[in-house]
Amino acid sequence: MSENIRPALYGAVYSAFLANRTSTAKLISSRVVGKHCETGDILISEINLPSDIKAGDLLAYLQLVHMDAAWLVTTTTFQGLQLLQ
Repeated sequence: MSENIRPALYGAVYSAFLANRTSTAKLISSRVVGKHCETGDILISEINLPSDIKAGDLLAYLQLVHMDAAWLVTTTTFQGLQLLQ
């Protein structure tokens, strides 16, 4: 599993858009997957994205992760980053 296991474990649904540039290219049905290319590593199973999307383009996700307040009290790091105390 990759860094984002919510789609595989909980069926989380995401949407995204091309964030680093505008495109007037035709939209095509696409699938957004993680870096592991495993069955559970599908982040968005079906989304319309510009047909000229290429390596290096950035996708922005609109969803935020909910963090429980009790978890924050007992945890001082998140993915290697120091949390504010």
